[in-house]
Amino acid sequence: QFRSDINLQDKTFQGIRFQARGNGHDYFVHFRTSFTFLPWQYYYKLFSTTNEWTQIEVPISKLKKSHKLQPSSFSSEKIKSIGFVAYGKDHVAKLDIRGVEFY
Repeated sequence: QFRSDINLQDKTFQGIRFQARGNGHDYFVHFRTSFTFLPWQYYYKLFSTTNEWTQIEVPISKLKKSHKLQPSSFSSEKIKSIGFVAYGKDHVAKLDIRGVEFY
């Protein structure tokens, strides 16, 4: 897994886009916000990979929350980190990410 801290001061971003290439497995993009205090709290979206570069767009409004006490929605300036994660099954992870940008 990979995680990077982010300091967005703009609340008008609607989502994130990036290109992904992998081994055909599903992976997750995780977001931590000012509302996620505990390690098991995050917002997430599953995405699939192929061996070719594929553009992925993840609207903030489509993120799922990992815990019922988290707010259901938030604006982009609340995002504190982003992570790309292999999770949920026993497999060899192979994931390349490039061109990460907020839109």
